[in-house]
Amino acid sequence: MSRMTILRRVTVLAIVVLCCASCATAKPASLGVSSAGSLARSFEALLRQTLGPAAVCERQTAQGDDFESGTCSPLSEYSPYVFTFNHPGATTLTLSSLHPGNFGNYPVPIEIRGRSVLCNSKARTFLVRYADTASFTLACLSPLSVSSSPSAVAGKPAPPRSGIYVDGGDGTPHYYMVVAVSRSGQVSGSVQFAYQDGQTSVVFTFSGRASDGVATLTPVSIPQVGSASEAPSAVPSTISMTYGADDLQLGECVAYLHFAESVASCTFSYSNAGPG
Repeated sequence: MSRMTILRRVTVLAIVVLCCASCATAKPASLGVSSAGSLARSFEALLRQTLGPAAVCERQTAQGDDFESGTCSPLSEYSPYVFTFNHPGATTLTLSSLHPGNFGNYPVPIEIRGRSVLCNSKARTFLVRYADTASFTLACLSPLSVSSSPSAVAGKPAPPRSGIYVDGGDGTPHYYMVVAVSRSGQVSGSVQFAYQDGQTSVVFTFSGRASDGVATLTPVSIPQVGSASEAPSAVPSTISMTYGADDLQLGECVAYLHFAESVASCTFSYSNAGPG
């Protein structure tokens, strides 16, 4: 073997060794974050900025997915939100009193405490979630219409939000309402009574539709359980209910709720703490 051949082989071996050493010490490539991931981080930063370190819950309303802090109870109405980022940092998103209209079939508007999330004030793009994806996928979209009112039609109140409404405080006997509202304004639920010892009973269940601040409720069943029960003949075939942002008012409830002492007992206020 010639001296030149030996030198060539030594040179090639040295190059291979250097390349392997370089590969062993090289830093792994950054995985990066997608645009949807960056938007999720910014959203979680806005949640922390608005709601603080408390537990965060999500509930579906007539306007979209609303996020708020609380006990996430009942779980039939609230879903606990699990954060992806421990330290999401700053956010480019802002809250707005404007309410987007229709986005189409799959985008669902995101709200925090009933306020929409604005991505870009100049472009009027709002934060939405795609309901047709397997993951919690966020995007910024321009709606077909924008209103200053929570309703899609300016000046008209939105349907009441789903949840529990009470007419009394904790530890005292009182009526409360469990209400579920669909995006189209369909209403269903029940009027129940909470006793002094914490036991509850259903007075009657109902269904109906909410529109322009008024809902007409039709009692569906009237169980005869507990001292708060009513005779079927005492409950009207239809009940008028008016509503505001966080209050419901049953029309002339003293006539069919025998523990209701005055008209004031016919007003129910939204409660994030449950029936009490």
